[in-house]
Amino acid sequence: MKLLFVIGLIATAAASISVAQVKNASGKAEREIRQVEEKRREALLRGDTTTLDQIFADEYIVTNQSGGVRTKTQMISDLRSGALKFESADEDDVVVRVYGNTAVITGRATSKHEGRDSTQVRFTRVYVKRMGRWQAVTYQVTRIAQQ
Repeated sequence: MKLLFVIGLIATAAASISVAQVKNASGKAEREIRQVEEKRREALLRGDTTTLDQIFADEYIVTNQSGGVRTKTQMISDLRSGALKFESADEDDVVVRVYGNTAVITGRATSKHEGRDSTQVRFTRVYVKRMGRWQAVTYQVTRIAQQ
């Protein structure tokens, strides 16, 4: 009977340690994602296509509020040419969820592009960790209806 009790205690302790390790790893991944997100936002505002080229995976796809689809190549090209220029890009209500080597970010974004009115959208961005770094693979936005 004592042996079963000891085995139960060891199993409970091992499970607790395992849960703590998963939470710590998830917390670390969330911090990394938030850092990459800030780098991405700053790079958009500066038109820093070198940084964005590293953050966006080669298969990066954007689905905009009108249902249009843009590739990484198109986004980088538009930023380089000045066809797309951000005056502001702010996000709030941001939630980061980490699932192993994948992270899903949701939130609300308000941005202003040169020559256009500011827009407010809900967004979902997905990151995948490859070879030790997080890369964005997709971004989808939905316009928030004006009440």
